Amino acid sequence: DRQEPVQALQGKEVSVKFSDDAIVGGRVAVIDVNLLQPSHIQGVRNPLHFIDEAQPKERNDEASVLSARKIAGNIRPEEITSVTAYTGAPTVNARGEAIQGNNRSDALRIMWENHPEQAALYKQYLKDHAEEFGLQAEDIEAMEHPVLVNMVDVDDAEAIRLGQYVAQDTES
Repeated sequence: DRQEPVQALQGKEVSVKFSDDAIVGGRVAVIDVNLLQPSHIQGVRNPLHFIDEAQPKERNDEASVLSARKIAGNIRPEEITSVTAYTGAPTVNARGEAIQGNNRSDALRIMWENHPEQAALYKQYLKDHAEEFGLQAEDIEAMEHPVLVNMVDVDDAEAIRLGQYVAQDTES
């Protein structure tokens, strides 16, 4: 069964740039890590990610798996919470399915499962910067495994289109 739209702490409005011509409005949101659905979890296709076509790259290669593990073990909250499609917070639809940021989504899951010191650092960063995100620190504190995402309200067809872009699409 496909995950329903997720409960999220809704923050400020953002514009996520996928290319010079594809800039999509959304919101900063904080959701529980278990609601975050990357296309792959440690190289294995995630059955709760229903927009496979949004992720044309198979992520069952060693480089993708190692990338997620590396991010999880050395979290850089200031980078993984920015509004950048290719390096910042994962961009997801209302169901928590990753459109861009699959390795980062997987890394956040690994961080919460295996790196409690990194998870504590990440959660503290979210609380310390809550106001900048349009959120309340006490709401984040009340969550067990919070992760910050850029949530865009797009249908599956648009999510698939946006998932085809790559970082080079924002470069001159």
